[in-house]
Amino acid sequence: MEYSFLSAFDCNGTLSNPDAREKVLNYHNEQRKLVADGDMHNKAGYIPQAGNMEKMIYDCELESKAEAEITSCPTTDKFAGLTTAYNYEKMAEGKAPLDAATTWVTTYTDGSVAWPRKNILTATQLGNRKFPKFGKMINANATAVGCAYKDCTFNAAKEAIILCVYDAA
Repeated sequence: MEYSFLSAFDCNGTLSNPDAREKVLNYHNEQRKLVADGDMHNKAGYIPQAGNMEKMIYDCELESKAEAEITSCPTTDKFAGLTTAYNYEKMAEGKAPLDAATTWVTTYTDGSVAWPRKNILTATQLGNRKFPKFGKMINANATAVGCAYKDCTFNAAKEAIILCVYDAA
């Protein structure tokens, strides 16, 4: 499977390594392909095949937006429960956006919450922590992603704040 990129990862953000951008983009697209092909599942069964799933591109402007949101080292996920196109994760220091994206997928795949048959999440399902982050990754309306991370210190503990921003909620 080949992927196209918005740029040659010539972004100026916190992901100074173009390899990190490529890895998180490829991971998103691999998960989207599983959904498009009807091969994504958890303990409750398969997600219905998606008929309009396109590959994402990496967007440096979305990365900049993510970076601006985490500059102050937010201690909690201020985006939780909102229908925004932001995925926030607090992880061990040194973790990267790929680690966060993997967590979002495994939270869904290790669970036993059934996916809606018509691929439309209700307000109740959006409030279920098993759906929103994974759902944003595989949202067919999302065509671009940009991620940022920041190492922060909370009560003498060092942690990484990771935020991915999508172009559609």
